[in-house]
Amino acid sequence: MGRSEADGSLGVARESEKELMALRKIHNTYYVYYRDVDGKLKTRSLKTTDAKLAQRLHDDYILQLQAHKGRAVIMRDFPELKLPPELPKPATGEHQRGGIRLGRMIDELNRIRPLSGTDRRIISRFIEAMPVKYVDQVTPELALSYLEKNYSDGRNYKAFNNNRCVLHKAFSLLLVHAKMKESPFERIVCRKVDNVQSHRPLTNDEFKTLFKAATEPYKTILALGFYAGADMSTAFAIPCQAINLSERLIRWKRPKSGIWFTCGIQAELLQILSTANFPADSERPFVSYIKKVSRTSANIYFRELFDQCNIKDNLEGKASFHSLRASFFTRCDEAKLHPRTTKLAGGHLSEAMNDLYSHDVSAAHEVENLPSVGLFE
Repeated sequence: MGRSEADGSLGVARESEKELMALRKIHNTYYVYYRDVDGKLKTRSLKTTDAKLAQRLHDDYILQLQAHKGRAVIMRDFPELKLPPELPKPATGEHQRGGIRLGRMIDELNRIRPLSGTDRRIISRFIEAMPVKYVDQVTPELALSYLEKNYSDGRNYKAFNNNRCVLHKAFSLLLVHAKMKESPFERIVCRKVDNVQSHRPLTNDEFKTLFKAATEPYKTILALGFYAGADMSTAFAIPCQAINLSERLIRWKRPKSGIWFTCGIQAELLQILSTANFPADSERPFVSYIKKVSRTSANIYFRELFDQCNIKDNLEGKASFHSLRASFFTRCDEAKLHPRTTKLAGGHLSEAMNDLYSHDVSAAHEVENLPSVGLFE
């Protein structure tokens, strides 16, 4: 008897023609092998690593095969088994020789552009869930099925949209190397996100309460958020050489995105930064010269600080460190500053406009005209 279709790919021993069905364990997962009425060897994964459950499923298959005189049995004959649904299978024969294996996807992406930790985790979860081996075997149906199965909870599609965007960008970067015409996520439309609470701006009094209750380096981090619109990652990463106290300007090009953070220094922020002893030409983060703390510690500290100062969520939105950034943009809007001023500080310039306007320090200096909040009164 010749080798079966499954023998070459799965390394399974030949089946005896007298054997109605066989149970095999391959890479910790159990499979059944049987012949249909035409004598062809069939295989199906039992989707389990449990030996007792696998044996029960095997025995049920034998009973069904005997009842149907050996005809091929499909999963709908066993509704009582309730096995997990399979992802839709991609069209066969689509893989182009020389493409990229899914297992190599992250390495290939890192060669093009370093991945963030979050993006790497999103892509890794996706790879583990895929029933195919190559990037070009991922179909739009597989992509949509994955998103709907894992990120459609019926309440909030924020995770669905975030994963879709990260994966679409990843596949788009690999189109040429993977020999694909378009990303399988290209035609998947982002879902409408309902009831997502934004971060509310803080009142001047709330900021002053936080600032007075905080210790260093958290006072300075709070000030960078409130007076310069810096988010947590920016506040921790701004190097000393990006802060020019004599010109009253913070100007720093983010290394990963290439987007400039450019903001004038208001009088109260200038007073805070002037008290720090740091080398003006150092590439090390400014905050580290005040006191070294981790981002994780800072997140915990600020949550406790907001609770301690009784600054809570309300109908306007959440109250957290990001509220400081919201406060900055609200104050800019109320002062009717040029939109380019807030975009320079917020890092919201498009890539096309980034280099064109990143040197527009006159717009950045408009921030200095924002009214004082009386922090030191």
